Amino acid sequence: MTLLGYHYTEISFGLFAAILYATFNFLMIFIVLRFILCTDCAFYGKYCYTGWGLLASKLFKRETGNFKLGTKISGVIWFEFILIPLISLIYSLNLYKLI
Repeated sequence: MTLLGYHYTEISFGLFAAILYATFNFLMIFIVLRFILCTDCAFYGKYCYTGWGLLASKLFKRETGNFKLGTKISGVIWFEFILIPLISLIYSLNLYKLI
């Protein structure tokens, strides 16, 4: 999804916006959310169905995050992760008069 979002954001809004989108998503999903959510998980240090529990154990100490805050902001982050590529796709299709 990040690559697709990067591609359509680059087409619609330029290279800088695409790099900003990809960097923000990488940092938020693989670093910030792993710190906030996965350090308090029962699968910390083990293989969960996503593999993030093992990733979190390699990067952060157990129970250093804030699970309550993570549950509040994770929905916003995942919504942005999906919404920006859709907006960029619709804009680029409209830009090239395909819709």
